[in-house]
Amino acid sequence: MEDELKLSDIVGRGRLKLSTVQYALKHPDLLPDMPEAGSQGRHRTFTVQQAMRLAICTRLVMAGVPLADAAQVVQISERRARTLLGIGIKQPLLLSSQGDRKSPWMLRAYDGQYFQVWQFGRSHRHVDSLSFWNLESGEWEPYTEEPLFDRYELNLSNLENQLVHGGR
Repeated sequence: MEDELKLSDIVGRGRLKLSTVQYALKHPDLLPDMPEAGSQGRHRTFTVQQAMRLAICTRLVMAGVPLADAAQVVQISERRARTLLGIGIKQPLLLSSQGDRKSPWMLRAYDGQYFQVWQFGRSHRHVDSLSFWNLESGEWEPYTEEPLFDRYELNLSNLENQLVHGGR
C-alpha cells in the first residue's frame, strides 16, 4: 500500500508556503488527479505521486514560474523521468528508489522558459537526457552551452525523500 500524506505533511516536509499550495489546489484543471478537499473533520490525503506533483509545482511557483507553466513542467518532467527509466504510466514513479545520494534526480529551470529533468551520473540511451523542454515552442531542444542567466535547481530525489520520510 502506498504511503498517504496529509496536506500539513506536504507543506511542512516540503518546506512549502501553505498559501501557494492552496493556490495550486484551487486549479484542478492544471494539476489533475489531486484529491478533492475533505469534508469538515476529514482531511484529504495524497499519495506520494500526488504529493510530489503538488510539491514540485508549488516550488516552481515559489521560484517565480507562473502556475500554468509550472503545472506543465510537472507533467512533462514526470513523462521524461518515466521515459528515461522505462517505467510505464500505471507503475508508481518513486525517484528516490532509482538511485543513491550520488546520483539524484534533478529538475533545472533556466530563465523560466527552459527545463531539464535528468539523473546525476547516469547515462540514458533512449533519449538525450540533457535536452531542454522549451515552454514557448512546446518541444525538446538539444542541450547547448548555457547562455542563460537565471537558473533554478530542485533535487527531486531529496524532495521525495523529505515528503515520504520527513528527512530521516
